[in-house]
Amino acid sequence: LASMAHLRVKVMLVSLLVLHLPVGGHGSVRLTRRRYLSGNLATFIATAASRPALARSRSEVLSNIAVVLIAQKRIRTLQQAFAADPFNPATRATATLTCKGMFKELELERNVQGVVTFTRSAEAKDLARDALEFLSSVVSFDGFDSFDEKTNERLVTRETTPEKLEYVHKAVDRAAQSLDAFIRLVDQAAIQEANILVERAQMA
Repeated sequence: LASMAHLRVKVMLVSLLVLHLPVGGHGSVRLTRRRYLSGNLATFIATAASRPALARSRSEVLSNIAVVLIAQKRIRTLQQAFAADPFNPATRATATLTCKGMFKELELERNVQGVVTFTRSAEAKDLARDALEFLSSVVSFDGFDSFDEKTNERLVTRETTPEKLEYVHKAVDRAAQSLDAFIRLVDQAAIQEANILVERAQMA
């Protein structure tokens, strides 16, 4: 079972070389929780806790957790980029590309759903929703990009104002806070096993 989970994580890692996200837009820029996620998010949030945790294999759960841990590392990398150069509009393009990649290549929403089901925690559901909403807002909060379009990095960079850059920076930080708290609610033995899978996949 562990080898199967290892293989799944390895396949996902190979596909995660570059992550793209666009941002463009109109209107005021405020850090508010807005629902940019796909329509099935509300259903997942409402029903995840009711699903039987034991119905899913250990390898599947570990695969879900591993993806969430990979996302956590990518978000930390974004935070480091903002800390190093907080006023560079290109950092926003990097953030949008990264967030879009987490949802599309990493299938973050589906894997977070799996972890929520495993925890069977109402607090975990709320934290998961917050993290996903903040990350998705990075992509489309101002209307210049969407999950269905290819990111125009030049346009995103050109249209980025200091206010929009501040919004993205704060959204990334808030997503990091929620995801970190979410991960702390997961069984630590499972976290350790998933970390081993991630490390093995990165070394392969």
